[in-house]
Amino acid sequence: MADIHTEPVLFNETFYDQSFSHHCEGEVLLPEYLPDVSSIVRIDARPILLEAVCKKGEIELEGRVECIVLYLTAEGTIQSFYTRIPFDVSVEDERITAQSRVLAHLQMESVQCRPLSGRKLSIRCAVAFSLQAERTQERQLVSKAALAEKGCEVRVGREEVARFLEAAEEDFTLEEMLELPSDRSRMERILKCDIHADPTEKRVASGRVIVEGKLSVSCLYLSNVDTGETDQFTTNVSFQKVLELPQLEEGDLVCVEFLVLENACGILEDTAGEERILSCKVKVRIKASAYRNQPLEVVLDAYAKDNELTLQGRELQAEVVRCSACTGFSLRESFRPKEAIARIYSAEGYADLQEFVVENRRLHLHGELLVSFLVLLEEGETVGLDQIFAFDIPCEEIEVFKEGKFFGDCGLESFSYQMRADGSIEVETKLCCQVFGKLCHSFAAVEGMEYSPSSAKEQGKCLTLYYPSGGESLWEIGKRYAAPVESIRMANKIEGDSVPEGVAMLLIPRW
Repeated sequence: MADIHTEPVLFNETFYDQSFSHHCEGEVLLPEYLPDVSSIVRIDARPILLEAVCKKGEIELEGRVECIVLYLTAEGTIQSFYTRIPFDVSVEDERITAQSRVLAHLQMESVQCRPLSGRKLSIRCAVAFSLQAERTQERQLVSKAALAEKGCEVRVGREEVARFLEAAEEDFTLEEMLELPSDRSRMERILKCDIHADPTEKRVASGRVIVEGKLSVSCLYLSNVDTGETDQFTTNVSFQKVLELPQLEEGDLVCVEFLVLENACGILEDTAGEERILSCKVKVRIKASAYRNQPLEVVLDAYAKDNELTLQGRELQAEVVRCSACTGFSLRESFRPKEAIARIYSAEGYADLQEFVVENRRLHLHGELLVSFLVLLEEGETVGLDQIFAFDIPCEEIEVFKEGKFFGDCGLESFSYQMRADGSIEVETKLCCQVFGKLCHSFAAVEGMEYSPSSAKEQGKCLTLYYPSGGESLWEIGKRYAAPVESIRMANKIEGDSVPEGVAMLLIPRW
């Protein structure tokens, strides 16, 4: 018996997909130039994954939680303090190798801050990890051409599989001078300046991806240091980044994310000599992973006149990659605080995607909008106030496969709020979500075949009369008589892969 020639096929496989929480904590001392802490008003925290290293049997994750603490002094004025809580996480799995690739998404689960003394703070964080590990698989499959060379009749199936191409990352710096609008007070001291970077659009060209991005800037500042009066300035800054990916071709799909590594903000005077310009220097990291959905023709069955074939087949698990943008989803909600509010100093919105659900072929994004307020109560106390609103965004229709593995980020296209006369607060926002999905499916394929000369006697060319059942498969008929399917079609002037209704007899041309 002889073996048939096979050809290698490469495709992407996600072999690890887990979500978990990691807790980290630290004790920090205030710098000497800051006054003592009387009480904590609010703490904002953002996790950053700096590095993910794959080794044999484990993934090592290194990052930090960036924290901005707003607190009151003994005099009742607001101060702020910035610190970082580092973390190291190790994930073990015997399937992980140094060649594995990692996709990770982090979000804050909870953060607590309490003063141990006037100069020392204790910070405890819980970070939620969504982690996937993938690898490139290779399978040797029998090709249609190899069988055709042996004079075989072949039945093929057509599938689509995703192949990882390459990944790239680059750090770059953006510098902006942002002038306050006329309805905002001048700046005397920055309390905190949150800056997020989100992709808004991407275009794939030969050898590169062009990404349109947006910096979302929210700055809380003191407009009068003596009285503790605060104001808030928010704006968006558009930018463009080109990332080189030499293997990339038009039609390929690219998963892109931005990460703000550092931001330094300062106050400058405008031409009139007033402190009304916010200077921002932002260090951003762009990460991109490129995939190609490639058509794959797989052999499902084969037969021949002069050879007896033994096929070795199996079910293959593969993925198809999809990118989706769910834009323009509006959310309007209101709530009534438990305590009466005299004034809202600032408000910021954050959207977290928590679950991806496919219902009736449509992808739904389930998440939460967290709105953080800094308010002055009517009783005179300054406090932080958080409110959570759940959302369900219906996205586009997708293929229904066995399962899907998704990643995504949600940004705010717009955000506004107003306090009503009855004491309730109305929040209105428009969300924009970018989703990267790997849809899993399985299919049969022939990976090997042995053939040997047939023991049947040579019979030469002949015709056989066959009385079929309606709808019977031409492939099964041809295989039974070792006759080419196309010859059966031509001899009987029929189309398609099955016997049409009403056909009582077929001519079967034999080789």
